[in-house]
This record gives sequence, C-alpha cells and structure tokens, in this order.
Amino acid sequence: MSSIVTRRTFATAAAAWALGSVRPAAAAPGRYQPDTDVWTGSVLLDADGQSFVLRDLRQPLSMLKLWAGWCPACASEMPQLTAMASALGPGVEVVLISHPQYWAADQAMAHRRRLPFRLATFAPSNPAPIVEQALLGPGGAYAVPKTFAFRARDCSIVLKREGSTDWTSAAALSQVKGLMA
Repeated sequence: MSSIVTRRTFATAAAAWALGSVRPAAAAPGRYQPDTDVWTGSVLLDADGQSFVLRDLRQPLSMLKLWAGWCPACASEMPQLTAMASALGPGVEVVLISHPQYWAADQAMAHRRRLPFRLATFAPSNPAPIVEQALLGPGGAYAVPKTFAFRARDCSIVLKREGSTDWTSAAALSQVKGLMA
C-alpha cells in the first residue's frame, strides 16, 4: 500500500490508499530513467545539516526510502527495514528521505522510534522542478512509501518499488542480496 496526498491536500496530509508494485527497468538494463538522473543530480541534507549526493554513499547498495511520519504503511515497514539491514550486514545502507515540508516532524518521529537509519531531505538549493520530479508522481501526487535501490559501483538506481513491502521475506532479501553482488 502507499499513502497518496495530492498537492491540493498536501498540507493537510489526508491519505488515500493504492496498491504498490515493482516497475520494470526502463531505458538501459538495470537502470531506471529518469529516476537515476534526478536522484543522482540532487543534493540532500542529513539530520546534521551536512549536504551529500548519492555518489557520496559508499556502501555497495543504498536503499533510499521516501517516507512520511504520518504514513501508516511507512511506519509498518520500519521494523522490517531494520531487520533487513541487520540481516544483510554492512553492505547495505538505508536512507530515509522526507519531503522538505515534513522534515522536522519526520526527524522527531524517527528519533522517538529510535530508527537506526540516516535521515535526509532535499536541500533548498535544488531547483523546485527537480524536487517535484523526485517526490511527486503523475498528477502531482506525493505517494509514499517508495523505495529506490542505489548501487554505488555504477551510480545507478537498480530497483524502484512503490508501496509497502515485506523486506524480511525470502524473495525481498534474495532480490536485495542479488543487487549487492
């Protein structure tokens, strides 16, 4: 499931539900366009105010998780993401990415829940169209949760999953392990 909030109701965070799916690879095998270009060209800020880009991530695989503290589907995935990261060890990193509008609330929620992940949002220096392209889907809807797997060796997004996922399932663990190889 994914929580969807249109631009018009974005400030009120009213949620509707839709089924999630995995999107097949586009342009080049193993790369998702235009997501790869948007994400690798964007500057993110972490909870300490330090800026970084995806090329700065050093683990073989980074799971980029678009989430919101008010999203029930996002909250239900956090224990599974924690278990997945623990099972896969140091070769995978999870980065929780918040919409700038929800950044403060999401940081507070992550600290209350003691989430062991790096927190980030888009830096104000990013052009608004880039942020919208990264965060908003067709029709201007902000849909969470979304997960992108970023592989460091070729600086590419190699998986995009929309909606809630059981990250502790054998299939999901096997898929993520395969992406790390």
